[in-house]
Amino acid sequence: MGAPRLAPGVRLAAFDSTIAATREADEAARALGLRLRMLYGEPLAGAPDTAEAASQPRRSLLGLPTDYADLTVDGQARLELRTNRTREERCTPALSLDPN
Repeated sequence: MGAPRLAPGVRLAAFDSTIAATREADEAARALGLRLRMLYGEPLAGAPDTAEAASQPRRSLLGLPTDYADLTVDGQARLELRTNRTREERCTPALSLDPN
């Protein structure tokens, strides 16, 4: 009944090859990150000087200067649902079934 099953050794080999491929991809991404850090460095932790911060143009959400696009995200959302109940006074359920 059901689909044919693989032998445990075959399943183990497939699992090992998947883990090895994932591990190689992770190691390659880590090596690239380390290489880029060595080339370009990383900014110093802490607040920048006020004179240095004032000399840099202010950037918007997308990284564009505010001269070209001044976009902000408010972070608010609103959902409003309204329903109206209409009550038919002249028609009762019994009258709605009456064909006359």
